[in-house]
Amino acid sequence: MKLHDIKILKTLHILDTLDKTKSIPRVAHFIVKYSKSKSKFITPNEISKENIGDYDYIHAHTAIGAFSLRKYPNIIHHYHGLPLPIFKNKYTIKHYLNEKLMMNKYSRVVAVSQYLADEVKQKYGREAEAIPNAVDLDSFKPNKIPQKQTYINHNKLDKKPHFLFVGKLTERKNAKTLIESIDIAKSSLPDIRLDIIGTGVQKDYLEQYTKDQNLTNNVFFHGKVTNERLLELYNSTSFYVTASLWEGFGMPLVEAMACGKPVLASNIAAHREIINSAKTGYLIENKPEEWAQKMKESLHTNWERQAYDYAKTQNWSNYVNKLYRKNSL
Repeated sequence: MKLHDIKILKTLHILDTLDKTKSIPRVAHFIVKYSKSKSKFITPNEISKENIGDYDYIHAHTAIGAFSLRKYPNIIHHYHGLPLPIFKNKYTIKHYLNEKLMMNKYSRVVAVSQYLADEVKQKYGREAEAIPNAVDLDSFKPNKIPQKQTYINHNKLDKKPHFLFVGKLTERKNAKTLIESIDIAKSSLPDIRLDIIGTGVQKDYLEQYTKDQNLTNNVFFHGKVTNERLLELYNSTSFYVTASLWEGFGMPLVEAMACGKPVLASNIAAHREIINSAKTGYLIENKPEEWAQKMKESLHTNWERQAYDYAKTQNWSNYVNKLYRKNSL
């Protein structure tokens, strides 16, 4: 199938002189890479400089950017969701109002998970197609393909109690619950380790909390890392963990699975879709005691191959074929 030429709209309101490639969503990067089509990132203030008619599709990742293109046909809106009413602020309210204004003007709406597709129908009265985000199998892969395991050894720990979190250090990502669970679990697992990758408004607070709880030998902050270092950390851990309070999808989960790492995740809608589909990992209520218990139980499991096999089905080539399939608009 010959894919259409596409324009992927970069919708943050930034100045033309800034390096906008630093803030282009990873999803958009991978769509361009695997569609192998004529693509360009633009910002709303650049729209007047473009000949929009040169492109078959306009791909908008936010309603704010799409508003600038509302008079043009063939707009695909990529719905990533809004954490309402959990996190209600000027940013989320502004996006909600723009979504409400624009939702029926799109040619097509694509949601990154089924629960968000259902949310579009419920909130805006518009049908949306669920196409879950994929994983770049060229970038995320295991050092060694895990073997299939048909047993669980309850008497022997075959793996180190090492856990990894990747994400912004914000209230919504809830990394503190993970740190609190390490504090509880270390009484029986003194060498338990949590590596945290990412920065954010809570970074200084979480680092100080870790020091106050005497956890500096168990919890390690890496800040922002290169893609090469990220791959190393995925491969060196035993499990990926996230206690997030809200997600539209959860990219690090499938990235970790592509490296053969099972996932322990908070029991929210986006995580349920991934964990239940993969038939591997734990869904956990966000209480430190429950997290500590599941961390200990996970050390007796053998889910690596199931995680890896699931991730292989979530590749970007399949994704772009669904997204830009013939006659999709």
